Amino acid sequence: LELAVTANNLAAIYQRLGESKQAEGYFQWALNLCSHCKSSLSEADQLADILNNFALFYEKQGELDKARETINKALLIESEHRGRAFSVDRARSLLVLASIERKLLEYQRAE
Repeated sequence: LELAVTANNLAAIYQRLGESKQAEGYFQWALNLCSHCKSSLSEADQLADILNNFALFYEKQGELDKARETINKALLIESEHRGRAFSVDRARSLLVLASIERKLLEYQRAE
């Protein structure tokens, strides 16, 4: 899990440097590292955070369908582990989804 967090952080650094290909590779690596780590709440929270970051990456790249798909994965994981309870990650995911929907001109869904 710590290695996945590090990969997520490296992806963010590469994204800020404008190195999209490297950033995407590190996001993918982080997700692969987390693929077997969803049993505990903290692991699920970390995976949701990585998915949120990856969705924002796709949104900035203009790949809105990939962004929506990625954020929906985060929402599914959050729902599986928290039910309908509030979480900061869920709030962040919903805000990212609203931003994506707005860019897709789906204003009612965004609202």
